[in-house]
Amino acid sequence: LQGASAEALSSARLSVSRIAEVPAGLDGLEVHRYEPGADGRVSIGGLQHGEYLLSVDGPLLQSFSADATIFEENLDEPLGLPLQLSDEEVVSVSGLIGGLGPFETRGVTVVERYFISGREEPLAMPPYPLSSAGVFGSIRKLRGVEAVEVTICTTTERGEQAFRSRGEGPPDFDFGELRLRRPPHAVLEFFTRGYSVVPPPLNLGLEGEAGSEVSARMRLSGDLLMIDNLRMGRYVLRWKGIDGEEESFLFEVRNKFGGEIRGRVERRLLPREALEIAIVDSRGARIETARVIQDETLLPLGLEPGHPALENRFFVTVKTREETSFSVEADGYLPAFVTVPPGEVVPRRIVLYRNDTRVMGRVLDTGGEPFTGILEIDWTPRTPALIRYGQPIVVEVLNGRLQAEGLLPQPRDFIFRPKGSSSFLRRRLALPEERRLVDLGVVRLGETRTLKGFAYLPDGRPAPGAVVALMPIDRAYRYPGVDPIDLARLEWKTKTDEQGAFELGELPLVLPPRWALVARLAGFSDSIEEDPVFEQVSRELVLAPETVIELNIGYVNKPGGDHYAFALEFQADPADPGSRVDLGELPPEFYGLHRFEGVRPGQYRVKWGLRDAYEPVPPAWEDVFLPVGGLARLNFVVEGLVVRGRAVLNGLPVEKGWVILTHNPGENGGARVGRVLAGEFEMVDPPNVLRAWAAVIPEEKDQARQNIYRGEALPVEVKNYRTSVRAGFLEVSSAGYDIRLELGKDLLLRNPGSTLSFDHWEWDGRRFRDVEDAELIESSRITFGLLLPGSYRFTIRSETGSVLRQFTVPLKGADVILPIR
Repeated sequence: LQGASAEALSSARLSVSRIAEVPAGLDGLEVHRYEPGADGRVSIGGLQHGEYLLSVDGPLLQSFSADATIFEENLDEPLGLPLQLSDEEVVSVSGLIGGLGPFETRGVTVVERYFISGREEPLAMPPYPLSSAGVFGSIRKLRGVEAVEVTICTTTERGEQAFRSRGEGPPDFDFGELRLRRPPHAVLEFFTRGYSVVPPPLNLGLEGEAGSEVSARMRLSGDLLMIDNLRMGRYVLRWKGIDGEEESFLFEVRNKFGGEIRGRVERRLLPREALEIAIVDSRGARIETARVIQDETLLPLGLEPGHPALENRFFVTVKTREETSFSVEADGYLPAFVTVPPGEVVPRRIVLYRNDTRVMGRVLDTGGEPFTGILEIDWTPRTPALIRYGQPIVVEVLNGRLQAEGLLPQPRDFIFRPKGSSSFLRRRLALPEERRLVDLGVVRLGETRTLKGFAYLPDGRPAPGAVVALMPIDRAYRYPGVDPIDLARLEWKTKTDEQGAFELGELPLVLPPRWALVARLAGFSDSIEEDPVFEQVSRELVLAPETVIELNIGYVNKPGGDHYAFALEFQADPADPGSRVDLGELPPEFYGLHRFEGVRPGQYRVKWGLRDAYEPVPPAWEDVFLPVGGLARLNFVVEGLVVRGRAVLNGLPVEKGWVILTHNPGENGGARVGRVLAGEFEMVDPPNVLRAWAAVIPEEKDQARQNIYRGEALPVEVKNYRTSVRAGFLEVSSAGYDIRLELGKDLLLRNPGSTLSFDHWEWDGRRFRDVEDAELIESSRITFGLLLPGSYRFTIRSETGSVLRQFTVPLKGADVILPIR
């Protein structure tokens, strides 16, 4: 190969193939490829006499082909193939390795790999040493360079690999300042729902993405999983979950000098796990002398009792499928009792309060006399809490004098109750966390009432474990899409025993108005007694079979804006409008099919329309009646294409208003309304129709109302309707002007009961036709809004039918005000 440099020859390829139907050697193969040496010589063996095609190609060469005939006489004679270099560009590579001292650049080598258009494999250049100043780079003549990758290698494990793509302009690849990094290692932090950090799971396994084994090494560092000795590629971390199912985490090493790879991995908790908690005082300082008391205690993996890593650290055993309970104590602090239901999150930060609070006061009994006896003091949180602090206090009160200490210094409802008495006092207090004496003033005990009764299942058997509670009536019933009240947060609540009996005590003498007694049990509909009467000795609450409704709402094609909404309403008695309950808008997360159990039986209606509605056009709706203990489904999926458009009235864009679109102006409920803002609108068209009629209504202070019978805002046919809908843009252009008739007072006084006759409009299924009709004149001012341009004939008749006035009003291009005397 002649005429090419050694650098061009290093990337060249020589292909040898025989000419068809001509016997040749090459062991019967049609094509052989060869790489020339630095001197351009190629030795091809196994040839016989015949005709061959020789082709030379390379990124730095112009393609060259030549035929060669081999005879036995010239088998050993060299063939000269003249080559020419391709159209080359000056390619520059430059960069700097930062952070190296004067002697640290020794032994550092640089390898440049060029990605060239039309070539599958990158072109690797011979390595060269890094300069003493840490600078690397080169200037070469190459063709078709699209990107360059630079690899920096040292005699130690450190290195760097960087990639730059070609931008616009000349092929200058500036890598800027690079830093040497060590081989990649991963630092993975595990978390689960409610816990920001949890220990890594047991029995971890690491493999390549295709299941191949890897030589990486895993180790623990506190709650972190460290993975060393990683190489480029993808890795899968696998472990067993709570039920033995496999969980996994995929991560990728993109660079063989990737440094530290950080990730957060979600996993599920095992049935029992040891989690670390923090115990602090009310100011956030750690309490080193605290103690955790729990029946079953686990320690972190690999740590035995007495291990130095456990010093001044606190761990609790979390049970995911059972109740987790433990207590925390410390000298000088109120104990904390933690009880967490299955599946709930155990608090990781426990705050203890000092046992310093002291109170004094004067206690009066229900008759207003100084109380003498044993008084119990207890406290409850304002909302249900997982942590209870301290124990109820029992103190002796003599002649009304109260002194007590050890109360919780937190805002709470404190209950003062004489031992063995039904009287009590509930007072909300916020006590300070200090030793000064707090005067409570007068503590006057009051009488209480009790509600007793039984809860039964629908078949008459007792309903053990049912929750019975007092709550406002407006929160007592359950509806679809409305979060039911949390019974655990109610002040007056209890549970039925094995016989279904319940007793609600410590109730005030008079309940607030409009309250209800509710019995609730999973799998059944509630039993509700409105405005319970205390005088009733006992009562029976019978649960009903579970009532279920399924709502299937949404769009075939969802509008892009937020102008439209679904709303839900309930009516206990369809014949009683006063029983209607507005349940509000249904958010997008309710789109699709959803099932609601235990809801109130009655009629449910889903309405759909504009949020900023045009009142004369009612929303579309679907309803269903849900019987007691029954199952019903309400389907309301809005069909039609979403179309955007422009609204024009009298030749000008409508700033704000509405577009009313209908395929049948004579059908009630068949209209679709779109909101116009800044001249544009978006709406869902009536589905599967070929023709449509539209009216444009501007928003005004004296709002015009569509009245088709009177000809006001009469819809006009939209030209090329179906084609415009398919194109996604609809232009609705209309015209409309007002006529105002101002009748003289003398005319009305002389002719009471007179009428105004004019053309009215009816839809015959294909078009609007005019019919004459009359209206009783009730005012001296009669207004017609948004009439189409044309001539309008009016006749005023007396009560006896005689013609009083007859006139024609031309309407074109402007509103008309016409006085009639």
